[in-house]
Amino acid sequence: MGSQKIHFTLSDEALAIIARRAPSPNKRGAWISKAVCDYDHILAGVASEDGADGGLLEEVVNRLARIEKQMVALLAKGG
Repeated sequence: MGSQKIHFTLSDEALAIIARRAPSPNKRGAWISKAVCDYDHILAGVASEDGADGGLLEEVVNRLARIEKQMVALLAKGG
């Protein structure tokens, strides 16, 4: 997939996050592209395209699903 040079106006908060999270100033564009794609995958409820872990949100969702299964099993034993 290709890339295009685009100019956007970002909030000060967004710029601070990019500065803090991007691996280097030269990789900010790639980081922003991945962040937008990952965010879209999260909203769509699908795994990330590159097969990598979805991150913290997906980990929380998976842990919650395991806890729910354990609660169902415990309730079935007790009831």
